[in-house]
Amino acid sequence: MKPPVPVAPSPDRPRLRQPVPLQAANSLVASLWVAVCAATPEFIWRGLKSVIADLDVADVVSALLVGLILAFCIEPAMERLRHRWMQRGRHAHPSVQTHEDDAHPYGLIFRAAIGLAFAFASVCLHDAITDVLAAHAADNAARRAGLAAGLNLAGAWTIVPFCITLAWLTIGRGALAWVCGLLAVASPLAAALVFSWNIAEWLTTELPAVAILAWGYRQWPRGPVAGFFRRATRPLLYLCPIAPVLALLLAGLSSLTGLHWLGAYTPEEGWIDGRFYLGWAIGLLLAPVPLTALSHARE
Repeated sequence: MKPPVPVAPSPDRPRLRQPVPLQAANSLVASLWVAVCAATPEFIWRGLKSVIADLDVADVVSALLVGLILAFCIEPAMERLRHRWMQRGRHAHPSVQTHEDDAHPYGLIFRAAIGLAFAFASVCLHDAITDVLAAHAADNAARRAGLAAGLNLAGAWTIVPFCITLAWLTIGRGALAWVCGLLAVASPLAAALVFSWNIAEWLTTELPAVAILAWGYRQWPRGPVAGFFRRATRPLLYLCPIAPVLALLLAGLSSLTGLHWLGAYTPEEGWIDGRFYLGWAIGLLLAPVPLTALSHARE
């Protein structure tokens, strides 16, 4: 697959230059950011199922107590420090200004309720992910097994988004762009070999991955650099509902026609892929585009 030809920058556009190691670090961090988001929904899903199965009143009260501490102490303190730091960065007076919501009679109640809700959700998600990793297990062997399973899950879910994002961010860098592009194409096969996927799992990852990579190459010259990640999310948002629906249709056709190979892509795997594409899209929407690296590729 041939990477797109870089677009020449406009004369009035400033060229941002940074040392090459810093540009490389920015691209790696952005790629890792996207990859971690791609794996996050699966950790949350598995953890919530495990936590809900063993949920009791003590767990809810404990999460609520930690949420109260986070909402009424930790989060306001961090916000106050961030506000002061931003004011100092603008060479303004470092005094803390009152939030606009505080002027409203219900502003404080609203902010406290929202903060408590998010803090409570954060604690629950933390417990869920910890449960997946078996971090609370009394047996060291169980903790090691849980950690190994978590690392395998993270690796299987992050290698493809990481390689594809890195391939996009190296467009216009000559041989490096070709190397990263080939690695992106081969990343599903590498994951299949390392994590013992079957042929169906490899094909249902390889084909969409190549299409997503090609879409990114196609979208590269078609808009502002800062919006590239946002434009790259379109096929992922399409695949998110398509994957489980396609799996259900194939399962139905398999049962009707007796062609068992149609059922190789099971509904369970379709839902897994749907969560994967959703997390990948969220990562592209949340991750900052390393503008210096991208502007270098346009030169």
